[in-house]
Amino acid sequence: ENFHAGLDKYYHVNAFSPQRGSFAAVFNDITDRVLAEKNLRETKNYLENLISKANAPIIVWDENKQIRLFNNAFEQLTGYTSQEVTGKKLDILFPKSSLALSNEKIEKSLSKNLETVEIPIVTKDKKIRTILWNSANIYDDENKNVISTIAQGNDITERISAEESVSS
Repeated sequence: ENFHAGLDKYYHVNAFSPQRGSFAAVFNDITDRVLAEKNLRETKNYLENLISKANAPIIVWDENKQIRLFNNAFEQLTGYTSQEVTGKKLDILFPKSSLALSNEKIEKSLSKNLETVEIPIVTKDKKIRTILWNSANIYDDENKNVISTIAQGNDITERISAEESVSS
């Protein structure tokens, strides 16, 4: 694969010898494919940076509730690194005391889009934080099946504590 500056085109060249003493070359214009791949890489990098650098905790899980993405803000909130949780079940973030209820809320959110729910999480140092989750489902090409869910969290632990101390 080569770029020809004069033509502003990318080509894939195949050269071969059909018979002794001669050769042939086939040039395929691959400009559209190369530019599409470049555009796709740039978009992917942009989106990964956007999510990674966001100030709000963001997590993405697949249809099997396996964590696929865990941004820097989520690492700060939980104490876990992305490498520690990526590929693991979402359950590792839920306290055992509320595991069933948390999973029930997650299941319910799969049947709706743009769901907001309160779910406690357990940090790496075993502290429980209450998070207000705003989640959205991502569907397959036919828009029938949820293939992943993206959720942005807001830690409301201090607010809940303040409300409880005022009401007591």
